Formats: sequence, structure tokens, C-alpha cells
Amino acid sequence: MKDTAARVGAPTLGVVGAGRAGTALSLAATRAGYRVVAVSSRDPAGAGRLAASVGAGLRSTPLAVVRSADLTFLTVPDGVISVVAAEIAARGPALREHSVVHCAASLGPEALGALRRIGADVGVLHPLQALAGAGSADLLRGSYFRVEADGHLEADLLQLVDALGGQRIVVPESGRAVYHAAAVLVASGSVALLDRAVALFEAAGVARDVARPALTALLHGTAANARAGDAAAALTGPAVRGDAATIAAHLRALAPYPDARDLYVMLAVETARLAGRDVAELGLAVAPMPQVA
Repeated sequence: MKDTAARVGAPTLGVVGAGRAGTALSLAATRAGYRVVAVSSRDPAGAGRLAASVGAGLRSTPLAVVRSADLTFLTVPDGVISVVAAEIAARGPALREHSVVHCAASLGPEALGALRRIGADVGVLHPLQALAGAGSADLLRGSYFRVEADGHLEADLLQLVDALGGQRIVVPESGRAVYHAAAVLVASGSVALLDRAVALFEAAGVARDVARPALTALLHGTAANARAGDAAAALTGPAVRGDAATIAAHLRALAPYPDARDLYVMLAVETARLAGRDVAELGLAVAPMPQVA
């Protein structure tokens, strides 16, 4: 996507953590007209590459990044967010007029409590997107973002979401972990499912260099169908048609691959239920699964 002109009045940005999420978010923000002015990371080479790609300055510490920018993103692993926040707070004076947010799905602003106590505004911006580095930056356009913040920081984050053509998603505190689990099911879960299907294609005699792009195209089409309408309308396959004979043939063919067979049964049961089919009549009778309210 072509870079845009600088966004007048937008806060300057800093990034602590030059991994996949930090890189994608920095590039997307830059292309939306924001200035990333400071970067630091435990990986000096990664920080250098990111800084060069967005025209930012390298900083030796997270505190130096926070001091350099109006709004800093802590794109570090979830388990060290509070640790990094505490280290910044311990080394720095009051950080009034500076904002710091993290990008973790299942944590709230309280993870940055140490920074709030020394005057920084803190919040959350979680992109509901599969970010795998620089190549993922354009995926952020039109995505959903969980935003948690107050006052001017909330306004700044919503302005960034709007600049990315995105939408806000509101998740109650009590639902954060379930929200994250659901996101993992779709993101990592679909990739794991794709990899298992590629292995089955190979077992069927299809070359891997054909299997992966072929199945990826199928996954892309399925996602497009799901985006266009409700889930039931996007369903295809024998469980949707009530084709017990084809399901039985699949189960026989998968007998040498018990793990894949179990996965097939589990997903076929969910598909049949979503399609309103009788699971037992399809030869898929299993123990009832708990339903999410």
C-alpha cells in the first residue's frame, strides 16, 4: 500500500519490541500517516531493521523510547509486559504527558499499573489479526481492534483505528480470556488444521508443493464465504448435505491416521450441528459438547 502524507496533529509513536506484531503495527501506522520516532528491542538487529524501515531513531532502553514519543506501544511477549513496565517506571521520573499501551489480547490496562502510578496514561490496543511480520502490515487495514483506555488516550487510539480503516471491538474484563481463546482457535487453529490437511494430501499422493497452495486457496475461499454471510451459509461438505455414506468412506480412509480421524469427527460434528443435521444419523454420535451461551 502506498504511503500517505503525515497525519497532522497525530501523536508521535514509539515501539518497544521489534518482533512480528511490533513490525506490522509500525509499518501500518506509518503508511497511515503516523510518525514512528523511536524503537528499541532486545534484538538489536531487529530494532535496526524496523527503525530503518519507518525512519525512526534507535534507542538503547524502553524508557528512552517512552520519553521520545507521545504514545508508545509495548509489543513484547505477554508474560513480560508488567516486568518491562515496572523497569521503565523504576528508572524514570514522572511520565506525565506520555502514553503507553500494550497489545496483549487477554490483559487489561492494569498490566501497566507501574507506569500509571508515575503519571503515564496507559491502555490496550489489541489488533484482532494474524501478524507475522512486515508482510502482515496491510492486513491491519479494516481489522478489528480491542481498545481499552480513558480520556485523550482512548481518543488517540480510536483515531489510529479509524486511520487504519478498522473498527473497535469491546470486550468486558470478564471475557478477555475467552475472547483470546476464540481468536487463537481461528488464527493458529486454522494454520494447524491446514498443516494436517497438507499431510493428508501428501498421503493421498499429492505433492507438497501443490498441496499447500491448493489448500490455502480453499481456505481463502472459505474465509471469503464466511465474511460474506453467516456461518451456516458458508458451510459446505457431506455433513451439511446429510451424506452419511461419504462420511463413512472418509472415516474408513482415515483409519490409518487416527489423530486426523478424531479431528475430522470433531469438526464434522460441529459442522452438522451448525447445519441443523442429526449427528447420530450421520454416524458421528459422540459425547455431547458443552455449549457456549
